[in-house]
Amino acid sequence: MAYDIRPINLQEVRDLYINIVNDFAPGEYPPYKVLYNQLEKDIQKGFVLVNDEKAVAYSICTGDSTNSLVLISLLAVYKEYRGKGFGSKFIEMLKNRYCGERSIIVEVEKPEDALEQKERNIRENRIKFYEKAGFILLPDIEYSIWDIPMYLMILPKETLQINTNSISGLNETIEKGMGDIYLKLLGEKFFHKMELKIKNKSGL
Repeated sequence: MAYDIRPINLQEVRDLYINIVNDFAPGEYPPYKVLYNQLEKDIQKGFVLVNDEKAVAYSICTGDSTNSLVLISLLAVYKEYRGKGFGSKFIEMLKNRYCGERSIIVEVEKPEDALEQKERNIRENRIKFYEKAGFILLPDIEYSIWDIPMYLMILPKETLQINTNSISGLNETIEKGMGDIYLKLLGEKFFHKMELKIKNKSGL
């Protein structure tokens, strides 16, 4: 099978947004005009996974200003292509694109906060999906966006080895990087809607 990643073009954003609304819960994605403007100004980057010339999945990514982190804010496989491994392939190709120089961050909802077992299972499977792709859960970071508590997971860049000695510095890099990313995405008016705190930062 032939795979490729191509940038999302602005002419297809409206159709893409219909899928985003169906694929994600309210609050997990920006209003249409905001997303369009951010893509137009290159604040966010959109990518489409192509398999044998068919678009099978999409993602929206944002990098910090130091080029050390990339946040995948949205990633989904089109409904008719799910269950065929395209999501894993997409992550692999994004890793090849970014992870030589940058670490990739994703946000995942906490399974323990789910109100129903079905939703808990979905959240647990999402974490397992990213773990299978090489992401590591960061339990020492308390994080929420738009008042929704989340876990952060990281796929380290190739030169970064995660161990107990490096985790403290990594957490601080993530703290600065996520602040930089969300200042761009939310602006000063709504920046407070992103909250991030490192547990025991002072060694207490």
